Amino acid sequence: LARLQVHCFERFGFDPLKPLPTDEADCRFTMRGFAVKNDGEAVSAPFMRFYEYNLAGRAHGLAHRIWILKPQGGFNQVGIHMYNFFDASDGASPAAAREWMERHVPEGEWILQEYEMFPLTYKEHKFDLRAWGLITSLEPLRIFLLDHFAPKVSQFRYSTAAELTKEQCMHILMPGTDDCFARGEVLVPYPSDTREPLFLEHLTRRRGRCDRKCWDKVVLSMEWHMTEMVLLAREQVSHLDRQIRKAGKRYKRFMVLQPDFVMDELGNALMVECNTNGYMIGDLHKDFFSLQLETTALLELVGANGYPRQNEYAAALNSHLDAFCSRNGRHPCSPAAKLELAEMAHETHHASMGWYKIFPKHVESPGFMAHMRSRTGWVKLLTQMDRLNLGWIHFKRQLLAGGGKSLDTH
Repeated sequence: LARLQVHCFERFGFDPLKPLPTDEADCRFTMRGFAVKNDGEAVSAPFMRFYEYNLAGRAHGLAHRIWILKPQGGFNQVGIHMYNFFDASDGASPAAAREWMERHVPEGEWILQEYEMFPLTYKEHKFDLRAWGLITSLEPLRIFLLDHFAPKVSQFRYSTAAELTKEQCMHILMPGTDDCFARGEVLVPYPSDTREPLFLEHLTRRRGRCDRKCWDKVVLSMEWHMTEMVLLAREQVSHLDRQIRKAGKRYKRFMVLQPDFVMDELGNALMVECNTNGYMIGDLHKDFFSLQLETTALLELVGANGYPRQNEYAAALNSHLDAFCSRNGRHPCSPAAKLELAEMAHETHHASMGWYKIFPKHVESPGFMAHMRSRTGWVKLLTQMDRLNLGWIHFKRQLLAGGGKSLDTH
């Protein structure tokens, strides 16, 4: 995520080692990270820029901030360290910031990532959300998201106190280990699903509750940031997709994404990490999360059962495809393009249990789609097939506005 964010900064002309301008909406899908390395003899890192970054961020109202040290390529919270950075001492000079880093970075390659000091909390306990995303095609890009999320809530009340920074049961281990449950304030009942009324009822921030309007902003932010991240990542692997297609391999390929989000007090969703095709838990931990039905629905969405309802709309779909392609003179639909448009219709019609498409959507949809139109950096990442899909969605919206029966208007 940190490398993708740097790539995003470079694409939009931001300095990768400075705080983002406060009025910029792009590239905010994760917290700022710095790549650091200790080869056993010396620490190599952008020391001066790290100092300047901390200097620029002193307006957060605390005497310290927390930095997380993560092993590059690590996962599942293994090898994570948390350290306080005190402005008065560690940020007193470039030399002091350098000494702080040299003191805390052990041998190896690491990401030093900023920690969100004022997250949304549940009953004053920190939590993150495990989201489920699904990429059903890279070219053209199609992304689905599950509309409910699994809260992973700490058993400890959250505190910014510097003396509690090392308490991983509060900050990292969520819901927690046996030790966390033995020492903490165990939450009963536990909110296993963000659709449960008690979840929103007890969602809080520094200055009061996070109400429905606040929560809607969280979900919109999750959609936005997942789309940003996937668009940037696709650019790195699209050549592999072309090689597979060129080799004539036409089987259905998909990827399950399971990002963990933490939310700041304004409702911005920030990715902590993004797991891929892993930990498909179903009902393995049903006392906390029950996701077996959603897993079955995922397989139906990607066509594992052959899209059994397609005969119900096949005639209308084919008629609409013919009409769309006949008027799309500048970029006529190839047979392969028609198949991709039909595949998107099949996926949307067979999405259930809360799965819904977040990309592509109509260009006037609130959130990322509306923003994307005004940013050349994002528009340039769209392929010809992406644009054809957007044209198809616009065509279907026009049909619906004219009183026709629309199959896929999202």
